[in-house]
Amino acid sequence: RIRMSLILYLHYLFAAFSLVANVLLIGIIAKRTTKSFRNYAVLILQECLFELLSATANILSMQRLIPIPGTTIFASMGVCSTVSPSFCYFFHTMIPCCYVRTVFITSFQLVFR
Repeated sequence: RIRMSLILYLHYLFAAFSLVANVLLIGIIAKRTTKSFRNYAVLILQECLFELLSATANILSMQRLIPIPGTTIFASMGVCSTVSPSFCYFFHTMIPCCYVRTVFITSFQLVFR
């Protein structure tokens, strides 16, 4: 029980750090981007927005993976569990979508440079 609480708090801590870091980076992009880096800044801004969505979804639906022979169960331990299962499922599916989008944006950034 104590171990799960520790994991939950660490999860929230890292997600909160991600939220703060991405908001700060969006502010820096909005105020400090020069004209020569404007196109590249759009790519970084997109990545920040999807990371922000992902961190928000992580905070709302912390998933616990329970392996059972022949199947796997995902149990939501986050804030969404107080609303409804479909609400949790929505955020659970949003997380991998944001991760995939971030990987594609990062790959495109490497090609763009």
